Amino acid sequence: MEGTVKTSRMAMAITLTVAIHLVAVIIHALAHARLAVNMTPLQNLYIVVVIMIAPVIAGILVWTPFHRAGAYLFAIAMMGALIFGGYHHFIAAGVDHITRVPVDGWGAFFRFTAVALALIEAWGCGLVLWWQGRRFIG
Repeated sequence: MEGTVKTSRMAMAITLTVAIHLVAVIIHALAHARLAVNMTPLQNLYIVVVIMIAPVIAGILVWTPFHRAGAYLFAIAMMGALIFGGYHHFIAAGVDHITRVPVDGWGAFFRFTAVALALIEAWGCGLVLWWQGRRFIG
């Protein structure tokens, strides 16, 4: 029974993180559109599949007998999103860098959600690593 409780708590934590992440992604996408910060078709495909769809699928899987696969998919999606967003928002000198958008209006939403997404995605990666450590240790 104790394993089920741990799994349910992890499923709840992942589901909550997926929901918060999805809201932040949608607001960030709106800021992208309002500021005309356009991505390439390949980047858009990555964003839709890895950053938007994969976490939602993972959030569903964690409530099924495939909960471990869901947790791993969630971790991979969060890591992929963190690397992609971290690179484009904070490292690469492209149109998606946070210093290339206005500081007010939709630019403020863009900057805030870029930072929020990085924090949420880092949390998501850490959440699954913590769960793995407890599962093998405890």
